[in-house]
Amino acid sequence: MSVSRGQSLEHMLILRAMPAFAGLDEAALAAVARRVRERVVPAGERLIREGEPLHGAVVAIEGRLGVLHAGQPVRGSQRRSGMGVVGMLADFRAVRSVVAQERSRVLELDVDALLDVMEEDFTVLAHLLRALADRIIDTYCALDVDFRAPVKDRPVPPHLQITHRELDLVERVLAVRQVPAFGRSSLDSVLRYVKSLEQRRFSAGQPLWAEGEPCHTYLHIVQGAMIGERAAGQGVLRYGPPSMPGLFGVLSGRERRWFSATAETDGLLLRVDREVILDLLEDDFEMATRCLKLSARRLIGLLTLRDEREAAGG
Repeated sequence: MSVSRGQSLEHMLILRAMPAFAGLDEAALAAVARRVRERVVPAGERLIREGEPLHGAVVAIEGRLGVLHAGQPVRGSQRRSGMGVVGMLADFRAVRSVVAQERSRVLELDVDALLDVMEEDFTVLAHLLRALADRIIDTYCALDVDFRAPVKDRPVPPHLQITHRELDLVERVLAVRQVPAFGRSSLDSVLRYVKSLEQRRFSAGQPLWAEGEPCHTYLHIVQGAMIGERAAGQGVLRYGPPSMPGLFGVLSGRERRWFSATAETDGLLLRVDREVILDLLEDDFEMATRCLKLSARRLIGLLTLRDEREAAGG
């Protein structure tokens, strides 16, 4: 179906109203709008099926969509409320169904089409990463819970149990590749990345940064553990190897730290500047999309916890 200039502008306005695409510049927004498909669906048509791979997102232009879980209505959606964006970025199966409650005009965005746009224009991918990271931080802060990264303590591999000297280049690569986002990345990308990192040892009780300080770096924990706390007292963050404290603050583009970090034990870390990771992601599309997927999965985990607490009255 050919798209008129008026339709294209309407599609851009609809996308701009969605949190995932709000803030995209006009050229990038137009590139995404050119990849959407508009169609009219009858009442009762199932647009997303629970349990099936989630390959796209849908938003109602006119009409109303409903959300079902195990066949039971969960909620309805007014016009211009997108569904499935985070799930398709996470490459998850749909946990709920979306059905047209009445004859509706909808926009559909296929994940492969969005990947094409992101590969052509890194600003779109960077924007989605920023939006996910920002929402991860806001969702965590609203939950008021403790959080561990990784979820279970992982022993430091023998080849990284080094206390008498700094890591050499090979050991840096092995340390970084403990992180899922880097585990399958090209050796050339990882080598370029690790050469830009600063090694630091820390002692138990040592402040690593304070809430409100400039947020231009994040860390790779190689050995030891650190604690993150907020002045508002909402939850305690505990980081051990091979986690990356401060990463979401950097990806979100925040100028100030949103929590204070203190060493819990003695240890070793690698310090990363914001420009290093952004340059790497722009040059390595596979790594960038992997980071996007893992961020979307982290957000879904927090949103699931939020929904469970709300259902339990907590």
